Amino acid sequence: MFRFRGCLVIVFLWLIAFNSGASAYHTQRLPPQGVFDNCNVGTDLTQCEQRVQRLGEAGFQLQMVGGALNGDLPTTLQYAATSARSGVRNIWPLTEVGWWQGYDPNGTDMLTRYNLITDCPDCRTNEDVLRFIVGSLKGRSTWGYYIADDSQILPGRMSRYLPGLRAFTARIHRIDPNARTIISSYVLNGNSGKELARYRGAADVILQEDYPIWSNTLGTGKLRRQVTQTSMAMARGARPGLATGAILQSWAWSEAYCGPSLPPSRFPNLKELEVLRDITVRYHPAIIMWFTATQVLGWPEGQADPCWMNIDPIEAERRWRNLQIAVFRTLPPVAIKSPVKAMAP
Repeated sequence: MFRFRGCLVIVFLWLIAFNSGASAYHTQRLPPQGVFDNCNVGTDLTQCEQRVQRLGEAGFQLQMVGGALNGDLPTTLQYAATSARSGVRNIWPLTEVGWWQGYDPNGTDMLTRYNLITDCPDCRTNEDVLRFIVGSLKGRSTWGYYIADDSQILPGRMSRYLPGLRAFTARIHRIDPNARTIISSYVLNGNSGKELARYRGAADVILQEDYPIWSNTLGTGKLRRQVTQTSMAMARGARPGLATGAILQSWAWSEAYCGPSLPPSRFPNLKELEVLRDITVRYHPAIIMWFTATQVLGWPEGQADPCWMNIDPIEAERRWRNLQIAVFRTLPPVAIKSPVKAMAP
């Protein structure tokens, strides 16, 4: 009898340890996740701080905010401090094409692009501007710098931009060796791992976009196949010195007004958000970013972009709730079986 009770105690303790271990195992498998957002720190710091606090409370660890470098230096550093307290690290936007196309370190065109420069009386050249910005943000909730968007890189011309991107990444690393450089591009799809080796040095992380949801219901099977194909391309691109990640869909195509006329579309439902995350995680991205928070939280008051629909508050709350469920729920077993191991930055 005592031996039987002892066995029960052992089994009970083993189950506790197993469940604790499984939970930790799941947590370890989730990469850092974040959002793209827009908020003008220079004109409305309070709203921008409230947004990053909300992201941090939900569990997001990263953000890339258009407008994050629109303020003067004290304002920007206060925003960085609020981000750090919220547990969110910044991918600061340095997406001016002039940084990596036709760049002249002794030129002066960047002196008029950033309000931070009002606090740098010694900034007289483009290189001074870069040293001031990256040096000022070094160690201040900085994960890295977003240096090029796919909208800036024309299809089929990526190789033409590589020398400039490599030089820009190298300049940032000389100022802050711990900062990553990030670009989004379509180069991962349709390229073998061998071909992608030439992109090493152009950025530390290349993000692959995946926006498959339109108005039609793809069906779970078809959606899984499509996301798997994109995720496999992402994983094939990873190698030492070049990490890959994903930008997943948290918007509807028809909510973007500027650009080509598109058929009606809809925001992904909860199941589709879960499929996007679960399959992407299976291929070990360095990070997962969700585009875009403006179509989940709504635009900051007074900052709506005429090129985008400003969703109503009730719909925003529904989307926000679903996104949190999909992003942070425990991984199902299928997401843990990882046929490909991608390199982290």
